[in-house]
Amino acid sequence: MQVLSNLAELKARRPSKIEVPVEQWGFKVVVNKLPALEKIEITERFEDCAKRDDGALQHQADALEFAAELLARSLTNTEGAKLFDSDEGRDFLRLEDPGVLQPLLDEAIRLSGLGPRDESKKN
Repeated sequence: MQVLSNLAELKARRPSKIEVPVEQWGFKVVVNKLPALEKIEITERFEDCAKRDDGALQHQADALEFAAELLARSLTNTEGAKLFDSDEGRDFLRLEDPGVLQPLLDEAIRLSGLGPRDESKKN
């Protein structure tokens, strides 16, 4: 393992945002890693919801609310302005086809480290 020599090297290996094309919208959006405090807020908000064995939310209504909240906080334009962080934006996300949102949601979960933890990597 090499010794880290500068922040740029680390940032290149651990990106905090990624552009994702949304064909159905005809635009790209930027999916951003949540800041630590926002990650804690969203995790705490949904921690008491029923979960399946794989850790996913059991009820579709909870899953939809989680997706709308995570995407509202994560999706921006290239200048960093949040696109859906409003009641109107969250309503739009709730009404959107799940197939359109899934790739965005997958990237938001991955970037923010909200997915299931791999127990084999603990030690």
